[in-house]
Amino acid sequence: MQPIPAGFSVFLAGRALQGAGLGLVPLATAVARDDLPADRSRPAIVLIGVTTAAGIGIGYPLVGLLAQGLGLYAPFWFAAGLSALALAAALVALPDSPARPARVDTTGAVLLGAGIAGLLLVLAQGPVWGWTSAATLAGAFASVALLAAWAGWEQRVRHPLIELRLLGRRPVLAANLTVFLIAVGFYPLTSLVVRFAQTPPAAGYGFGVGSAYAVNPLQITAGVPA
Repeated sequence: MQPIPAGFSVFLAGRALQGAGLGLVPLATAVARDDLPADRSRPAIVLIGVTTAAGIGIGYPLVGLLAQGLGLYAPFWFAAGLSALALAAALVALPDSPARPARVDTTGAVLLGAGIAGLLLVLAQGPVWGWTSAATLAGAFASVALLAAWAGWEQRVRHPLIELRLLGRRPVLAANLTVFLIAVGFYPLTSLVVRFAQTPPAAGYGFGVGSAYAVNPLQITAGVPA
């Protein structure tokens, strides 16, 4: 197997930046709503949503073709170059935002981050620790408690990190539920298609794509080369 380009630490930092980039999508929508004229804000918001969805849909097959034709390093450097071009274009084309007092819900951000990090740790280490072990149960309980405290805090603070009351409105609830169902259907499908394609025909299904995997289905599941 090829090593990760530039090492795992750079890869991890890139994934963190990717998450921050996804978080900028709603921020861009808010900027378009607040700073553009009424006749331009709606088309701009629609364009942001369409390009985001199209980028996700096109990105997976595109990086797959790059990896197949140019090697594992190619998708990483392609994404880095494309991001640099987008940042340069934003610096040149976007005007300065008007000065506004910053109101960041630091307490809410800490509670939410700690709660989500705790749940991710429990889900990742649960098979190792044991789902009924003291560490797993304590971590799950602490994470749920932190998230409950965060929800209560968001109801009381003047400038919440997330306006939870909006989530109960039918249009917002329908949109969030739709996105959740799309994610649940899309992400497992991508891994299942890869596994189906790599499974050798001797298993009773699959196409046996990739000669680096043994016929043993256990080796395919674990990703162990032959």
